[in-house]
Amino acid sequence: MNKLDFEKKVNENPFKSITNIIYEIILNDIINFDLIPDTKINEAQIAELFNVSRTPLRDALQLLINQGFLIKVINKGTFVAPFDSDDYYKLSKFRVQLESLAAGYAAEEITDKEINQLYKFAKNIEKAYKSSIYEEIFNAENEFHYYLIQLSKNNYIIQYYDLIKDKIKRYHVYITAHPELYDYSSRGHYAICEAMKFRQREMAELAMQKHLSPIAGYKKHSFDEATLSIINNKLKKLENMK
Repeated sequence: MNKLDFEKKVNENPFKSITNIIYEIILNDIINFDLIPDTKINEAQIAELFNVSRTPLRDALQLLINQGFLIKVINKGTFVAPFDSDDYYKLSKFRVQLESLAAGYAAEEITDKEINQLYKFAKNIEKAYKSSIYEEIFNAENEFHYYLIQLSKNNYIIQYYDLIKDKIKRYHVYITAHPELYDYSSRGHYAICEAMKFRQREMAELAMQKHLSPIAGYKKHSFDEATLSIINNKLKKLENMK
């Protein structure tokens, strides 16, 4: 979170409200772990940094509270929400159903060009996992899955995915911080691509279910481990930049 990012967004989006710009910046910092779980949000500091009044800032914070990214504690302040294992479980189960449905729709109408593009995204994921760099894994995973959702060409699926995509991005920390899942996840993306080549709805749906279902399982302590892993990774990166 810095003033230059804020000013750049304001200049690039002259018709977007200050509330929405602040919302996007804070949300991005939460998803990218620049703001880690349980971090207290300092309203005065942010208002001074962006040179804005408290009203649009508080409106932005309220949006994030409503969506579960922040929590407000009476007499203590506003904090980045901790990971919620129950919420992760429910979201993951819904995601399995939604993305499997999307894969089925996509398989029926996908073109050779689109299959080739999907393979390119799968290759990017494989390279990202080999690099073990959180940001690269995060971006490659999101790129593949968002593209497949678009390939469904079903507006209802796309709209529902848009409602949950930011939560999915945040929970990606669970996968990307566990190297034992790297090979499994990478092979799963290629399996989805292979299923698409047959243009069979059931085969594509099954490939997606097999890919996502094991990831929907969780252990309550895993989020703490994942958080520490990401923080240590970021600290090492900062040390290397000195």
